[in-house]
Amino acid sequence: MTSYKVLVCMPYKEKWSDLVWNSLQVIGRLDTRHRLRIRRVDQEVPEEDHLHAEIEARVSEAHIVIADVTNNNPNVHIEIGYAIARKIPIFIITQDRDSVPAHLRSRIVGAYDRTDKDSRMALAESLFHRIQEKIRDIEKEQERESIATALSNEYSVTCYADRAAVKLQDYFRKANEHIDILTTNLAFLFENHSGNRTYFDAVEGALKRSSKLKVRILTLDPESDYASRRAEQLDKSPAVFRNELREALKRTLALARKYRPMKGADGDVRFQVGIYKDFPTQITYRVDNWVFHSVVARGLQSRRHVTFKLDARRAGVAESFINHFASLWRETQTTV
Repeated sequence: MTSYKVLVCMPYKEKWSDLVWNSLQVIGRLDTRHRLRIRRVDQEVPEEDHLHAEIEARVSEAHIVIADVTNNNPNVHIEIGYAIARKIPIFIITQDRDSVPAHLRSRIVGAYDRTDKDSRMALAESLFHRIQEKIRDIEKEQERESIATALSNEYSVTCYADRAAVKLQDYFRKANEHIDILTTNLAFLFENHSGNRTYFDAVEGALKRSSKLKVRILTLDPESDYASRRAEQLDKSPAVFRNELREALKRTLALARKYRPMKGADGDVRFQVGIYKDFPTQITYRVDNWVFHSVVARGLQSRRHVTFKLDARRAGVAESFINHFASLWRETQTTV
């Protein structure tokens, strides 16, 4: 059963904030199907250096945002801006309707009196019913998109100038079931994408968040003949290139061993790494229903070439990429 994330944004330093937050827990108690995951935006916030990036990521992961604009806290307005930019449904609540900026008044779904328990409970119940209505709208739209996807044999894809432009960390962070990586060099995953955060930090965060997530990585064997040939294509010393591959593989294996004791919901290992020896006809990153394909060419690492984003549900994508990975995975040597 699909779960839906509801993010609550409010000025948490206000003395009344805990009282209102506790009242909103009624939403969870009314959710007899246990589909709603309600979270405060300030839960387990990171260090100040990464605060805005982490909060932006949390907003982007939400299906619905509840924002309390009482006192017009600047941080809450920033979070509303993130949600609007990502077209995430927003339910605005307030203790003073007249103080809400004009451009947000159409989004107000409830005004309440924090000193009145009945008023707070009525607000929570109203929000629950609105959330249920919005979920039904989301599911209808998903069904329409699924039908359109299945019927179309011609469709557009998104092309990025290079892999960094994709912002894979955002997709890794939101992964629920699958992360499959087919690449020659894992060093890319240890590069910093914002501050001191690496792509693997995002993978770790997803593993901790979703018990259903499984990560499989296929990478080039540093000792294979092709490692030398690829080094020559990139105008690198084979010895230097092999060492780069070895070091990245070593770091990846250490991370995989860390998560090996964590079994998935079906009892399977959640993080596995394999190595292959042949020419990699693809550099592919699959994250749930998205496939990212980087070009393999002479002269430049694939991460510097264009990267295409494809919907795995589109005609031909599974056969071209997902099945290719599965075939290699069956034939390869799994190390962890």
